[in-house]
Amino acid sequence: MSTNHANADRIVLTGLSARGYHGLLPFERTEGQLFTADVTVFLGERGTAVAAVTDSLDDAVNYVDIAREVVGVIEGEPVGLLETLAERISDAVLALP
Repeated sequence: MSTNHANADRIVLTGLSARGYHGLLPFERTEGQLFTADVTVFLGERGTAVAAVTDSLDDAVNYVDIAREVVGVIEGEPVGLLETLAERISDAVLALP
């Protein structure tokens, strides 16, 4: 099943950076490094329409919550692979209300 995101409302956050200790090599786990993530959240059918009408944060996607989750995962439990880190970031963002 394919989803067409061409015309979908989306939120894009770029350059979310934090220090993490991910990697397979010993120095990556002890010294750490800066990780930077770009996140695109597609909003589905509802999109931004309700928030645009109500002008209420309660009806909008909270960018701060997304950024905090991404940084929290990067700063959190170390993983070996970038693919695992990306999956954890995705899971955390998708779990937001």
